[in-house]
Amino acid sequence: MEQTLHHLLATWMQFVLDWGYLGIFVMMVFESTAVPIPAEIVIPPAAYWAAQGKLNIAGVILAATAGGWVGSALSYWIAWKLGRPLSSRATISPSITKCSMGNARRARTRSG
Repeated sequence: MEQTLHHLLATWMQFVLDWGYLGIFVMMVFESTAVPIPAEIVIPPAAYWAAQGKLNIAGVILAATAGGWVGSALSYWIAWKLGRPLSSRATISPSITKCSMGNARRARTRSG
């Protein structure tokens, strides 16, 4: 079991090094959307490689920040485009009616 975990960790560390800044960016885009890749799996190996001189810490920070922003913006855009059509077709709960959705929209418009 211990050797398996060691092998998985070594493989992941090598993956982050091989893909570099592009890999960090793409994984952080996924992390900021619905794909379950936590930042805790992406950033520590990248920081380790930066400490070893294989990556630049500024590049790691820039790639991670840009990836997080792009992923969040992508999620927002998808929700903005698909949210209202999906919510008007299918109700998540029987207590959510078209009237209550209209009330929520009006409250959001009033308060910003």
